[in-house]
Amino acid sequence: MGAAVLGGVADSMGIDFVYKVCSFLPFMGLLTALLPDMEKK
Repeated sequence: MGAAVLGGVADSMGIDFVYKVCSFLPFMGLLTALLPDMEKK
């Protein structure tokens, strides 16, 4: 599913834009690991 979306974005915006967006994905994953636990105990 993600490959189809990124392919569509690459067709419309260019492959360089997709590379730049994909370079931020690991950083966003690290940020989600640092989110606080919202489950009430």
